[in-house]
Amino acid sequence: MYFQLFPKDNKIDHWLFHVDDKGGKLITRREYEAMRCNSCGKLDEFAALAAFVPEDVVVNSPWDFVGFSDDFGIAVSRHFVDVIHDHLIKGLAFIPLPGDPRCSLLLPEVFMAVDPALAGFEYPGGKCSSCGRPKEAIIGPLIASVEKPDDPMTIFTGTEHSESVRGRRLNLFCNEQTARILRKSKISGLEIVEAL
Repeated sequence: MYFQLFPKDNKIDHWLFHVDDKGGKLITRREYEAMRCNSCGKLDEFAALAAFVPEDVVVNSPWDFVGFSDDFGIAVSRHFVDVIHDHLIKGLAFIPLPGDPRCSLLLPEVFMAVDPALAGFEYPGGKCSSCGRPKEAIIGPLIASVEKPDDPMTIFTGTEHSESVRGRRLNLFCNEQTARILRKSKISGLEIVEAL
């Protein structure tokens, strides 16, 4: 049995990849502008965070596992990082937030292949003719479509993700043993549900 991990409805009102301009309009951060697709405007979130982590992001939340308004980013507390390291759970990297030493950004390191025929995705609005990213990808990936890592103590994601109009949503999966450890560790803000 596999489980999906995601932030409870506890998003902080902060953006990783966007800022408000002087008129209050949400725009892509200057540092990421050149990484956007010229057609659809979507950003490769993984490449963006590998290149630059915003220094002004502060997580004002008591939770251990918090989603950002972008849909992609997840901030985690020192407690979450310690649980992962103490139990030798693999598959995640943590990037310290320069503006908030209490938290790190969570990034998956293990990407498993997704069988598109089984993934269950629906693509309202179609896909971009330039980068191939969907305007939206809803429903999937279903866990039956995602290959599983050999090491059972691994949190993993698929090579394909669900997407909002803003960008990717991280789909994190783990097995029952890992889910049990995370539940016992009382990680606030973390929702653990059986993967469909």
